[in-house]
This record gives sequence, structure tokens and C-alpha cells, in this order.
Amino acid sequence: VTSHSQLISGLPALTEYHYRVISTNVNGTTVSEDQTFTTSGQTIITNVQVTNIKSDSATITWDTNAPADSKVSYGLTTSYTHQKTDPELVRKHSVTLTGLNQSTTYHFRCNSVNPYGTYTTIDYTFTTNAAPPMSPVTVTGVASGTLGERV
Repeated sequence: VTSHSQLISGLPALTEYHYRVISTNVNGTTVSEDQTFTTSGQTIITNVQVTNIKSDSATITWDTNAPADSKVSYGLTTSYTHQKTDPELVRKHSVTLTGLNQSTTYHFRCNSVNPYGTYTTIDYTFTTNAAPPMSPVTVTGVASGTLGERV
């Protein structure tokens, strides 16, 4: 026999495995180099959080069970009129949304894609902070008189 195969079942999804093939015949035993394969499976998003909320920005973070890209769809409604993406395949995702309006509630959902599939979260919301109050301005060193009149 010159061709062999072996079915292995019950392996967890998205797990990398190393293996070597050992073959023996009347001429001796041969061992292959280290080989790898990764089992397929659905990408799953967990631990969605909104951090660093300011009056004009917020950071959305989440984890995936396998390296995947990052996309946040967001807007004032679940129509999600804006998107911010990062094509880098990572397990820990962080997307900062900028140019937001103060004291405004935003809807968002996270999406991650890799060769094993696509996962999109449910709708989440956050509210941006109010703008910080302005400090009082004190003017000093101004001479009294009428505007436009030399003093």
C-alpha cells in the first residue's frame, strides 16, 4: 500500500494540532517532519465592552476565539450609518470611534470575519459624555475707556 489516510473525530474547533507520520515496511521505518493543521469552526465574539467614553469618542473592545478582523457598525439607530474597520487578524479587538456628538446615545454591533466564518453581535448601546464645562475667563491689564478711544 502506498497511500494511507486516518480519520480523527471529536477534535475541538479552531485548535491547531501538530503531527508526524510514521511508516514502517520491510526496508525500515520513516518518520515525517512536523506537520500542522487547524480544525475549522465558527468564529465567536465574547467580552464586548465600551471603554474610554468621552464627549466625542469611545473605544469598543471584544475577544474572538480565533484570529479575525475587526469591524464596528454604529449610528444613532440600528441602521448603523457608520463603520470603522481594521483588517488585521487578531484575537483581542479594539476599535476607537471618533467624531461623535456629546451626550448622544449610539447603537453599535461588532463583526469579525476569518476563513472559518463571520460572526456579528447583537445590538449594544452607549452614551457619550457631556462636554467638559469651560473654565471662567479672567481678563487683566485692560485700561478703562471707551472702545476705539486712545487711552
